Amino acid sequence: FGLKSFEANPDLKHPIYGTEYGMYKTNCGITNLMMSWGHDEYMYWVLKENGCTIPEAGLNMIRFHSFYPWHDKRAYTHLEAPEDT
Repeated sequence: FGLKSFEANPDLKHPIYGTEYGMYKTNCGITNLMMSWGHDEYMYWVLKENGCTIPEAGLNMIRFHSFYPWHDKRAYTHLEAPEDT
């Protein structure tokens, strides 16, 4: 990940989306970010909507499993809420 991978994205030069916070407020919480639809997000919602008894913290481990920039590289920490740390 990094700016090079987003060079062709017109949002990079957008006056709001191209900023550090984009459309989000500081400390809004990782669970409030719009994630791309993939296998992790799919499994999170299947479990959540079908009576799964895994606590929300466990469901979030599934949901954000592939969000490597955050949990591996510590990017997006400026958007973390206290419960994310």
